[in-house]
Amino acid sequence: MATTYKHHRVDTRTGSGANAQLQFSFEVKDYQTLVLYFTIVEGTVFVSQNATIEGSIDNTNWVAVDTKALGTGTTASSYYNENVSTINPLAFPYCRITVPALGASKTARVLLSGKTRNTFK
Repeated sequence: MATTYKHHRVDTRTGSGANAQLQFSFEVKDYQTLVLYFTIVEGTVFVSQNATIEGSIDNTNWVAVDTKALGTGTTASSYYNENVSTINPLAFPYCRITVPALGASKTARVLLSGKTRNTFK
């Protein structure tokens, strides 16, 4: 479950086990920044695979907006809402991350960190 710290959200998602795909979606409509940090929980480094980052306006139909090469044991991607020259997941209300099955004895973990807007509800 995500935790909010004064306009800052942090969440961690871990694969269900070794050699299993990790896929999850989350709402990003209040995010100003988003950092995705990919790590391996157990096993050796990633093996030349890519994570896919997608955006959606309805949390049903998805558009691939970026891929992240997973060539080392840890890697990160960052996105900023102000960046209008390139498409990024913050242009959509929903984001989906997919990390492929990594092989025997490897489990993926993704840390999400982002600054949210100052909103009052």
